Amino acid sequence: MNPQNFFSKSQTLELQELIGVLEQSSSAELRIHIENSNNPNALERAAEVFQSLGMEKTKNRSGVLMYLNIRLRKFAIYADSGLHELTGKVYWDKVCERMEMRFKKAEFLPAMSEALKEIGADLAKYFPIEEDDENELDNEISFGE
Repeated sequence: MNPQNFFSKSQTLELQELIGVLEQSSSAELRIHIENSNNPNALERAAEVFQSLGMEKTKNRSGVLMYLNIRLRKFAIYADSGLHELTGKVYWDKVCERMEMRFKKAEFLPAMSEALKEIGADLAKYFPIEEDDENELDNEISFGE
């Protein structure tokens, strides 16, 4: 399956709009990346994509990447150091567990939306919107091969 077709155009737009709304409450940056990688280690691949998208260059090191590998049916959430230090690995594992339960039922859009909302609410606590905040990364879903 072509990664660009994993979500319909309206679903893709819905997720991008949700990211935009959530980023209005936080100085953090959220992104989604979907691809067909052969790398079985989703977290390792998410870290590579995070770097390739320049997400480590955010002002507060507060970027979060939701990574989906549709070929291998794997996913991961990769958070930059500024955020990971505040939340710890257990936080991200729990978000992933809830997503996995929905993914097993093929409820991909609800899984992504709920996780984004949960992460967004917590980002607003850790990295509240700043007066001089600017959107450092676009909200577009990125795709790989």
